Amino acid sequence: MPRITAHLVIKPEKSDRMRISGTVEWRAMLSLFLYNVIKFILGFEIMRGYAVNPWIYLVLDVFTTPPYVVGTVRLVNTLAAEEGDLGTALFWSLVLFASFFIPYFYLAWAGCGEFPAAVRVMLGLVVIALLVNLVRAVRRRVNSEKAVRFQPETP
Repeated sequence: MPRITAHLVIKPEKSDRMRISGTVEWRAMLSLFLYNVIKFILGFEIMRGYAVNPWIYLVLDVFTTPPYVVGTVRLVNTLAAEEGDLGTALFWSLVLFASFFIPYFYLAWAGCGEFPAAVRVMLGLVVIALLVNLVRAVRRRVNSEKAVRFQPETP
């Protein structure tokens, strides 16, 4: 009986869109910088009211944006690779985790004595929601990248 096999073809020219030199990553960084500035403007007086230095928060938010974008791209590339390296995936996961949480850790630390319980709960819920969204986005990008990289060969 003949055996039917499927062969996977790697198409790197399509996956180059996930490299950090791409315009998608630069647009992501610019969008996040703009988002950070908007958060800063909207939350300036609120942060000051709870003894949080909004300027430190802005600096942390802005300086963690490039590692956040780079970490996302590199993690997706590593997880989508045919033989992804676990050590590399762990490293980029840690970079992504740290760059995501540093500004929020500062908020929690700086305002810990001033925040009422309701503010702490809301901050925690916002961070959890953002983290869930991040995990879902990385999974979606990995699945999309795998679909592009490993398409069955068509005769």
